[in-house]
Amino acid sequence: MILQNGVNALYSFTKLEGFTKQNIELATEFYGLSSHQKSVNDCIYLRLFDEDLSKGEVSLKVESLTDGARETEETVIKINNSDWDKLTKSVYVRYQPKKQRALGTCIHIKSPFAIGYMGIGNIADAKVIDSVSKTSINKPSVSAAKYNF
Repeated sequence: MILQNGVNALYSFTKLEGFTKQNIELATEFYGLSSHQKSVNDCIYLRLFDEDLSKGEVSLKVESLTDGARETEETVIKINNSDWDKLTKSVYVRYQPKKQRALGTCIHIKSPFAIGYMGIGNIADAKVIDSVSKTSINKPSVSAAKYNF
């Protein structure tokens, strides 16, 4: 979570005396393979923390760069008190964007909870020709982007 006391701002997983909790707003750079090669960014993984196991909403906006356009989709993920793991005070979120195949993908997050981990599942969108049917098929090669905070 982000804490502010009027002078300083801190990123912390615990509350501090004299600081008030602020929402987190962040955006990644565009993630992709470069050289005009499309990739499939099939999942966004988040691990959120909250000492109070509060309910709240996390907003996600996914921007995808395609051959000729920039496409945007937005969603709100509702977190209930009962969703939290009481031992680790964390909750895992897995979101699959509708537009997964793109030249680049950017993630915008607004969260009232601390973000401990964010990862993006990624597979190269390489085409190969099936020698039997002579049709093109996707050949996955796996890589991943992850951010630890």
